Amino acid sequence: MGFLVFVPGLPQPGKITAFHLVDGQQRLTTLSLLLIAIRNLAKKNAHDALADEIHNYYLVHPPRRDTEHYRLFPKERDNEDYLTAVKGEKQVAGRIILRVLADMASKVWFGPIGLKEYS
Repeated sequence: MGFLVFVPGLPQPGKITAFHLVDGQQRLTTLSLLLIAIRNLAKKNAHDALADEIHNYYLVHPPRRDTEHYRLFPKERDNEDYLTAVKGEKQVAGRIILRVLADMASKVWFGPIGLKEYS
């Protein structure tokens, strides 16, 4: 995946320090979208344990709320669509993230080895 370069934000008492991604946001966002696509397909194919694991370990931080709840918080331009995808809510047709998720989902293989071994 290559190097990711982070810069810490301003620490605030009682909050997790946010880190700003200087280099690697596109790679990290792409990986997160792939995880969302796999999670959605796992749900669709009744692999709830896998879907929950992906969601709770890689996409969100369950005990936290508001912006701290999400493991990745993209730049403003993509933020709303990305968070809608993480939440599993219906997306607006024609949006780039919806098209990317559909494309990724079409390429994930759920054959006899794939998800069946996870159960």
